[in-house]
Amino acid sequence: MAATPPPQQLPLPASLESVQIQSLPATAFYIADFISEEEEQHILQRPKYHEYAEKVTVLTDSQDGSAYHPVVCTVSLGASLCLNIYKNNEDGTLHPEPVARILQEPRSLLITTDYLYTDYLHGIADIEEDVDLSPSTVANWDLLRSRDPFASGQNSRQTRVSLTYRDVLKVSKLGNKFGMFKRP
Repeated sequence: MAATPPPQQLPLPASLESVQIQSLPATAFYIADFISEEEEQHILQRPKYHEYAEKVTVLTDSQDGSAYHPVVCTVSLGASLCLNIYKNNEDGTLHPEPVARILQEPRSLLITTDYLYTDYLHGIADIEEDVDLSPSTVANWDLLRSRDPFASGQNSRQTRVSLTYRDVLKVSKLGNKFGMFKRP
């Protein structure tokens, strides 16, 4: 029986600056084709997430990763949806309308860093369809793989899988300091 060849890998961007979402108030990056369709199917059929954690680590480390701490990286699989970005009001309450929306396509990678990670909240609305999609309402419109599926300004929601990577090194070090993770 012949061995299954590994999924094809797409090249990474030359720099994070080339995939920075310019219209956001803080630092975020969007790579539309972070993984190939073949890799996406491979993950969805037999999840082996650690292989893609390595790919994310290579990307962030090779782009001065320490300068972007704290950071969260999210790979989207299966379907598109909008991620809403919120800011608190001066009185500490959450402003009901998002300050920005990021459209995440299947096989894309979203990296949020700096103040977008620490000072803003994000959420996914519990709706069946994203509406009012356009260059003026979607922060990463110019970085999308294809705008054609959203030309009508709508996106019907389907099942999406999200792989989220966070650096938990500080949590582990803090836990060790207090003896929380010591073995008996």
